[in-house]
Amino acid sequence: PSTRNLLLLRAVHLLLISGDVARALAFGEEMARLPRGPLRDSVRGHLAIVTGDPVAARRLLAQAWDDCDPAAEPELAATIALQHAVHHNARLAGTATVTWARRAVELSPAGSPTAEVAAAHVVFGLVHAGRADEAAAEVPRHDPVQSGVARGWLRLLTDPGDAGAVVRALARPPIELRAIDIARVTQIARRRKLDMV
Repeated sequence: PSTRNLLLLRAVHLLLISGDVARALAFGEEMARLPRGPLRDSVRGHLAIVTGDPVAARRLLAQAWDDCDPAAEPELAATIALQHAVHHNARLAGTATVTWARRAVELSPAGSPTAEVAAAHVVFGLVHAGRADEAAAEVPRHDPVQSGVARGWLRLLTDPGDAGAVVRALARPPIELRAIDIARVTQIARRRKLDMV
C-alpha cells in the first residue's frame, strides 16, 4: 500500500485495539475502497469482529491470511492469526481458537504484546474445548494484564458459580476489561443463569 494508505490502516488498527470502534467505523468506507491486500483485509476483518459481523470477519480474515506471506511479513501474519483466534473465541470455538492463537505465538517475538494476547487466547480456547487442566499450564507469564485476564477467564469458565468474584477481580487495575469483554462475561453468566454481583 501507499504510505498514506499504510498510515490509514495502521491508525484504524490502533483505534480498534484501543477500543475506539466509533472512530474506526468512520474510516470503514474509505478502507473498503483501498486495494485488497492482507493489511487492509486484516483491519477490515478486525472491524467486522468488533461490530458483530462474523460472516464478513471470517471472509476478510481468510483473504488476509491467504494473501500474507508469513516468512516475509511475520508481524502482520501474527496479527492476522491473532485476529482469527479472537474471531473463533467469540464463537466459543475452542479448537480453532487454540490453533490460531498458537500460530500467532509462534510468529511473534517472545514476550511481545501480540504473543501475550495470543497466549491468553490459547487459554480461552483450551477452556472452551473442555481442556481446563491444560489451560492452567498455558497462562501467559510475561504480561501481568494478559496473565490476569487469562486466569480470570479460566476461573470464570471452570467455576461459573464464582462469576461475580471474577468480574470484580478483573475490573480492578491494572486489569481493565473493555466493554466487549464485560459483555462476553455477562453473556456466559446469563447462559448459565449466574448472579454477577
